[in-house]
Amino acid sequence: MSETDSEVIAHLLEESYSELHDKVRAIIQVCNKLHGAYAFVAIFGDGTICGSGEIKHGRLALIDNNSIVVVINPTDNTYDDILSSARELKSRGATIIGISDKSDEAYDHFIRLPNLVSISYPLIEIIPLQILAYYLALRKNIDPDYPRNPAKSVTVK
Repeated sequence: MSETDSEVIAHLLEESYSELHDKVRAIIQVCNKLHGAYAFVAIFGDGTICGSGEIKHGRLALIDNNSIVVVINPTDNTYDDILSSARELKSRGATIIGISDKSDEAYDHFIRLPNLVSISYPLIEIIPLQILAYYLALRKNIDPDYPRNPAKSVTVK
């Protein structure tokens, strides 16, 4: 897969649509993934962000005891597959931060989502990602209002 923004977005849309079979829900899901992911990249300037379907296609080899993985896993039609991936990541030494409406031993740290109709999850999932990114920025003494290297997405006049 290419690392250009437009190709990543197209790939994520294709993956979401194949899971959800609904264009509007797929677009909402991808927008929320990108927004939450951008917060982490803007703060840390490194790391790997991918959909759960991509983890077993090469990125799994990058996981070790120093890896921290945020897993967004509401109880929907993808829950069991994502939980299986989280367990695989944990078995390779990763620390797993689970964001879900259902706790599991695969998560080293757990952020509970409310129980909602599944179409609402993409809108709610962004909240803990933004809060997590905010507090991680503060911990690293980075001003969350002025992240590093935002020029690709933000134009400053």
